[in-house]
Amino acid sequence: MAMVEEKATAEKLSALFIQIGRWQYYLLALVATGFILFGERFIRLWAGEGFEEAYGITLLIILPFTIDLIQNVGLAILQAENRYDFRAKVYFVTGLFNLALAIPLGMAYGGTGCAFATGLSMFLGNGLVMNWFYAKEIHLAIASFWWQIGRISVTVLITLLIGFGLVSGVGACGNIGFLVEIICYTFLYSIGIYTFAMNDGERKKVRGICGRTRMGRLVVLYLDRGEESMMRLNISRRLEIRGGRGSWPKLLIKKFLRHWDSSRK
Repeated sequence: MAMVEEKATAEKLSALFIQIGRWQYYLLALVATGFILFGERFIRLWAGEGFEEAYGITLLIILPFTIDLIQNVGLAILQAENRYDFRAKVYFVTGLFNLALAIPLGMAYGGTGCAFATGLSMFLGNGLVMNWFYAKEIHLAIASFWWQIGRISVTVLITLLIGFGLVSGVGACGNIGFLVEIICYTFLYSIGIYTFAMNDGERKKVRGICGRTRMGRLVVLYLDRGEESMMRLNISRRLEIRGGRGSWPKLLIKKFLRHWDSSRK
């Protein structure tokens, strides 16, 4: 990593660690909560009856593994500082612990017991031990990292609860309805994260990406509802509603702008 090779300060490395970890958590929390909501039905549709245990097994592994995935930058820092040997030792010890625990639990509880042993090993090794090492030896701001992850998790949990309510209200549906539910939850999650979890810099990056499409500009503008965003996106020019583009886009934008003006009064 260039920053490590240039001997960047611990504050700069911590800022990078937190920044990238936040983006990774946005995506992985969507995957985790989406699987919590839809994973059981997805397994039933994909594999058929008789594989219900796979839902709990997957959750026991995917949730603790998320800790490791949102801290991948830490692995790059360890490699750049030539201190990756500690992680290798942690993996070796947790592997032995996993094996010793999985055998009796597997005999007693089957696949669920083995999954619990694996998940616990991941949590202890990749979670507690590695985070201690990052804070103590690499001097990363781990407490600040988890504080920010915790704040984001509030929005994630609220969105998950709303998703539970919506899914329970809809009830059983076919494959098309199931796909629509997933899309609707993804949209709900994205709106919640953009509105309540992201900071100004992250929203600016999202606006830059979404600003490349017409629909993306409309969605971002509706979320922001700010005069600065209106001037920056310059909808009248960028959407090119002048000339031979058809009448419905022009009417749609005019209606949206009238709604936006009335909401600001």
